[in-house]
Amino acid sequence: MKAVRFVQAGALALGTFALCFTLFGFVPSCEKELASLYPPALKADLSACASARPTIKPTAAADIGKFSKRLNGTWELKMRTVQGITSDTRQLSARLYFDIAPGAAGRLTGAALLLEQPKQETISRVSTARTDSALAFWDVSVAQKGKMALSLGMSEGAGSKAPGGISRAVKDAEFAELDSVFVSVDKGEAWDRIIVTETALVYVSCQRGVIERYAKVSGQKPQVDGLPVKMFWQKKQAARLSASAGLPGFSK
Repeated sequence: MKAVRFVQAGALALGTFALCFTLFGFVPSCEKELASLYPPALKADLSACASARPTIKPTAAADIGKFSKRLNGTWELKMRTVQGITSDTRQLSARLYFDIAPGAAGRLTGAALLLEQPKQETISRVSTARTDSALAFWDVSVAQKGKMALSLGMSEGAGSKAPGGISRAVKDAEFAELDSVFVSVDKGEAWDRIIVTETALVYVSCQRGVIERYAKVSGQKPQVDGLPVKMFWQKKQAARLSASAGLPGFSK
């Protein structure tokens, strides 16, 4: 009976999670509901920082294909809090893109890109780089770590400009699946908790007091300005290098 109640609570929590994203963008009332329903490992707010690292008992084998499918696609920032101060995301156009595919020796490799700027400014060409508020890139790798766990690595590219100047690099963060949710509770350099559901991606940093929540916009292979994620980044970097060298045809 306890197992049944736990699964039911998890299902209800996931439903509330999706509802909060869809209708309210995570208002405080949603936070309270989630806190009461979610098991400790899945708490996606700073209340997770007040307790010891939770023990995760996976409810399913860690499926590397399922995990990559969850991450792949386009995510839109819905909420960011820094040291208790919530940013007005209505004024931001902020998207996080993941493009991961099978690699060598059973690993998955790919790229991630964060593109963020005020909504009144739009990015149409590489030459508009000066209008970017944030443009960050990572080389991504996912590997099986035993039957019940996966590891995620995100190595930041040179020239990345993440929000607040804070590195978002992740080194071998271990994920397990709990009630159809992938969760990492590593005390890493960047994030203390990362939660991945079908519709939501949440990051929590206790040291910096940061929470970032993204809602999934599309599960299709992402493109930015008609280019794959890595090609877009490479073109941006080439434009910046040319501009810094004073070559014609590029804006500094």
